[in-house]
Amino acid sequence: CNSGTEAVMTALRLARTVTKRDKIVQFSGAYHGHYDGTLATESPEQGVEAMCAGVRYGAIADNLVLPYGDDESLEVITREAQHIAAVIVEPVQSRHPENQPWA
Repeated sequence: CNSGTEAVMTALRLARTVTKRDKIVQFSGAYHGHYDGTLATESPEQGVEAMCAGVRYGAIADNLVLPYGDDESLEVITREAQHIAAVIVEPVQSRHPENQPWA
């Protein structure tokens, strides 16, 4: 891989292949490169929506974007586990350094 974006693309492709599952969990405020498949944000209407223009809904339709550091997010992951291929986390968010993992 030549970049973090390519590493994320490959990791998610491998996760979907190995698990034979489609859902990817990511957390609001996180950055995982310029891959259309991770440029998603929470949407009350659809559950997920494109973070920027040009990203088609089909590229992010299988994503779950959950609140970072929220106990409810863990409950959603547990409830949806049989459909989840991967959970991708940016522990210290580069765009939101105030969001820190707690012990």
